[in-house]
Amino acid sequence: MRHLIVGAAAVLVACSAESTGSTGAKASGDDIAGIALAQLGGHACYPQVFGSSCTGNGGSPEYWCADFAKWVWQQAGADTSGLTAAAGSFDVYGQNHGTLHQYPSVGDAVVFDYAGGGYADHVALVTKVNGNGTIEAVSGDWGGSGVSEAAFSSTSIVALNAPAFSSAVGGTPSVIGMTVSGYISPAGGGGGGGCEGYEDGLYCGGDYVSGDPSTLYRCSGGSLSPVEPCASGCQVMPSGMDDQCATPPPPTDNGCSGYEDGLYCGGDYIQGDANTLYRCSGGSLSIEQSCDNGCQSMPSGQDDLCAPPASACAGYNDGLYCGGDYIQGDSSTLYRCTGGSLSVEQVCASGCEVMANGTNDRCY
Repeated sequence: MRHLIVGAAAVLVACSAESTGSTGAKASGDDIAGIALAQLGGHACYPQVFGSSCTGNGGSPEYWCADFAKWVWQQAGADTSGLTAAAGSFDVYGQNHGTLHQYPSVGDAVVFDYAGGGYADHVALVTKVNGNGTIEAVSGDWGGSGVSEAAFSSTSIVALNAPAFSSAVGGTPSVIGMTVSGYISPAGGGGGGGCEGYEDGLYCGGDYVSGDPSTLYRCSGGSLSPVEPCASGCQVMPSGMDDQCATPPPPTDNGCSGYEDGLYCGGDYIQGDANTLYRCSGGSLSIEQSCDNGCQSMPSGQDDLCAPPASACAGYNDGLYCGGDYIQGDSSTLYRCTGGSLSVEQVCASGCEVMANGTNDRCY
């Protein structure tokens, strides 16, 4: 655990004289987790010394959570350039390398109580990511006793932070007692591995890239970072298409018994996800489509539908357009363009009629 001593002659951040240890190699998230777990029960000075953990405090043990995390990354072959004995140096590293993010992957560093300027209270390593958004982590310099830095750091150990706790950034899990500030992957890989040689885009963990199969990752320039955990699982799409989080299943408790057959947004008479369009047929409910721009509830007697992109008519004259007439949309729906923004005007029961240029389209 790394602290800032206010008003003292020595400021206990960024004081490690150890080499930066940049290897240029890529680190596997699973390798990082395995190395960290193998050190459980270890102390600052034995059986393994983690950089300057044993002597960085004027020849005595220093607060060594960052020493431990950096050492594990080094052993796994990760780039540790810029990392120091300060927990906050991991946050700075993530900012500098573009690997700071909100969702965890195995092998990531998780920083707690980051206060800016390279100052943080603690850093640990993520060793397990669960589908329900909880994680487990391994911390160096955990559970020590004594008031002084040397006393605390001489009695603390490498410990598993369990049971699993919420990974939400901004949350304060009770098992930790500090606020989650963010997650940092090693530059060029780790935290699920890299994606060098693959096209930029979105990938489910295990679909060409390493990672949690219930997490969606972004590949950009050979570097991989998590986008979001998928509550209903991650859906692998055909080659050339971005993978995506799976659409949540339809509600099973009440279906749509008693309602007219047709299309309904979740929450419009029927239960379900508000960004999903459902089909009611004979009292049974099924998913029709996941709506990227939200689901739009229509007046009674008309099918609900997926909303168009807000900027779908930028550059076109204000007025009424059938879907497919200059603007994207359902060909049986009449849309209104206003100031470059598109909204649904009416669903056309008998179809939408495209009119001559300069004349508003209309329903038959």
